[in-house]
Amino acid sequence: MYPAANAGAGPDARPDVPHVHPEDAPAARALRDRPEINDGTELPIAGGLKALHVPGQCAGQLAFLWPRRRVLFVADAASNMMGLGLSLGYESLQDGLDSLRKLAALDFDIACFGHGKPIMSGASARFREKW
Repeated sequence: MYPAANAGAGPDARPDVPHVHPEDAPAARALRDRPEINDGTELPIAGGLKALHVPGQCAGQLAFLWPRRRVLFVADAASNMMGLGLSLGYESLQDGLDSLRKLAALDFDIACFGHGKPIMSGASARFREKW
């Protein structure tokens, strides 16, 4: 948290909650009141996104599958900077490899990464070849 996050937030500002602009308050309340997102949670966004728990890079890492468009948002579970490969670092390499095998078992055309260019076609086949 940045020290200035609550600048101008008013007398009831909590140090652990960043300032929310008044026009964004309804959306912020809706997010605050939502249950946790876990493995398999379906989010009502863009026709449905499925959350996938993929620990390894960090314990709470989530990837998201957009079945409607056959897109996998890999986040930091893997990278594609100089070709499809491991993430830049892992808290647990074994958990990371298990998560990559989990992603490789899915069916998707496009993969988007936190680090590197997207794979725009045949992405799940590339994952299966690699992991």
